Amino acid sequence: MGLGIDMFDSSYPYMVTERGHALVFKYDYKYNPEEQDCSMPTSLSININDQTYVEDFSPLLADCKCYACENFTKAYINHLLNTSELLASTLLMIHNFHHYFQFFKTIREALAENRFQDLQILIEKQTPIKETS
Repeated sequence: MGLGIDMFDSSYPYMVTERGHALVFKYDYKYNPEEQDCSMPTSLSININDQTYVEDFSPLLADCKCYACENFTKAYINHLLNTSELLASTLLMIHNFHHYFQFFKTIREALAENRFQDLQILIEKQTPIKETS
């Protein structure tokens, strides 16, 4: 991140959707680090197939304004995935593309405000560190 963007491929949200994942990373770079709560994700996406979400009646992502988050819950989408319903992929795709496009909008805003480094730091805090052996 930070090396420039000439062109990007929109297949990432699709690939994440195919695995039953929802993008959940935060990209609000205007936050105050001292006020940051413990809800910082530790990964960029969550696996909605996981049994954790069987009885989770919250949206895929709190405060997300996409159709999927405003109308459906993690539990319902988990059920759809586990019964191989096509609607599961459709709802995840709606959410993931909305999240992805909002992220790119935020990148443009951060660049215009000369605060891209703040956004980069926020994203890096949520990216798991890969150990090298």
